[in-house]
Amino acid sequence: MFRKSALCAALALLWSLPAAAASITWSAPVRITTAEETLGLGRVQVAVHFSPLADIEVKLANKAVVRFQRARAQVAELTQGGDHHAGLFAFKGSGNDAFDRVLSGGATEGGGDSSGTLTLRGLVPGKRYAVQLFAIDMRGRDGCGGDITDCRQRAVDFGDGQGHFSRRVLEGSPSYVLGTFTADTPSQAIIVRGWQLNAEGREAWTLNAVVVYERP
Repeated sequence: MFRKSALCAALALLWSLPAAAASITWSAPVRITTAEETLGLGRVQVAVHFSPLADIEVKLANKAVVRFQRARAQVAELTQGGDHHAGLFAFKGSGNDAFDRVLSGGATEGGGDSSGTLTLRGLVPGKRYAVQLFAIDMRGRDGCGGDITDCRQRAVDFGDGQGHFSRRVLEGSPSYVLGTFTADTPSQAIIVRGWQLNAEGREAWTLNAVVVYERP
């Protein structure tokens, strides 16, 4: 009876664990320039923002439109994320008001002291993808409510759950990180990890938006 109970408990634990994510190869941080250059990395499968705003359409000079959907669990889900802000992070400079609005909003760390987990869904196993991640906060020390460092100096990196992390990027750089992978399953988990503390002494991080590109 004991063996049966132990086996059932072990199986329950295994079923509760997330599926293994694919290995991701990370780029060095890339400086954000114009909306056309920043979003011109290939065919967009999905673009998502994490502010409380409705969908935001970014119209590019070549007549293309990148539609940033408000985050939905069916497409992209962020756990351990706290408040969702519109315009708080004060990004300007892409030459495109709609794209500036995307990068000025987003989610921050939640109530606990933990990294965020971003889950991308709707992938096709065996297909290659690139994921573009934006963690930007252009406020200074006063904007962070007395944190031990100003928001612009907070460092964030991204991981694939297998020990492969990107280089750290300062939220005030402003830069994005690009990761490439071949999907193993219809979903992919990405860790969002902060390296400074907020005013409550908890891990601090921001995630504004994510774009997923198809790769040949």
